[in-house]
This record gives sequence, C-alpha cells and structure tokens, in this order.
Amino acid sequence: MACEFWAATKGRTLVAHLGTNASEPLRIMGTIFAAIGAAGVARDLDAALVDLAATPGAMHRRRRIVTLQNRLLATDEPVDTLLARFAVELFGSTHARLRREANAARS
Repeated sequence: MACEFWAATKGRTLVAHLGTNASEPLRIMGTIFAAIGAAGVARDLDAALVDLAATPGAMHRRRRIVTLQNRLLATDEPVDTLLARFAVELFGSTHARLRREANAARS
C-alpha cells in the first residue's frame, strides 16, 4: 500500500489514486510512513487530513491533495530508501519464518 501511494505521489496521480474519500487512506499512510521513519511525510499527511476535514467541495479537496502531492515531492527524506529497507526487513523475517516452518515440517 505504501509503495503504491508513493508511486502515485511520484507519478503525480495522487488525486486519482486516493479517489473521492481520501481521509482514510491518508490516515493509514500517515501511520505507515511514521513507522518506517519518514516523520516529515507523516506530519504532512496528518496536516492534509486536517485541511481536508475543513475543506468543503470536491474541487477544493482535489486542490488540497495536489498541494499535498507537491509538498511530498519536495521532501528531503529518503522515502524510496526507507520503503526499500522496510520491504527487505519484512521479506527477510517472512523468509526466515518460512524456512523454519519448512525445516520443522521435514523433521
């Protein structure tokens, strides 16, 4: 999910990616990005949630998301690296668990 979100951001398709109800995905993404160490991105997502809640009208909300997208694109945080590191850690622990289970099944 986080990789798809970041790809949509970098591809400048965040409005289409989020659809009409952006609040829930933004809340989830804020939690994920905070967990992987992208604190600035998480703060930007949290601020966007507050902005969207106070913004009437779909056109104005789309503008807010484009503003968020531009802010995220300007981040100094190494988001691609953080996402890759998280994927390696996740795959590594999953791979180790599967290996243990396969070895236990052989015994």
